[in-house]
Amino acid sequence: TTPEKVYKLVVLVNDSGFNLVADQNQQPIPKKGDSYDFEKLGDELKKIKDTHADKTDIQVASDDSIKFEVLVKTMDAALTARFPDISLIDSGGAGI
Repeated sequence: TTPEKVYKLVVLVNDSGFNLVADQNQQPIPKKGDSYDFEKLGDELKKIKDTHADKTDIQVASDDSIKFEVLVKTMDAALTARFPDISLIDSGGAGI
């Protein structure tokens, strides 16, 4: 049997906003002014969930300079979009 292809889902958080990596596709979600666009992130994650209903895991990668509060809100957006299995990783380990 051939191994099932793993669909990689990563939210990279950096100073300029989010970079949503869904398998081979990257979608930048820039900040709105000085604020992260959590609403847009949530909308995009819900679209992915609609097409990958069985996907439950997501990785949140961040630069060291990102405040913990931003990471918590990012994880909240992932939970709201029905991705309960969240891993926090260092952006250097994201392989992006």
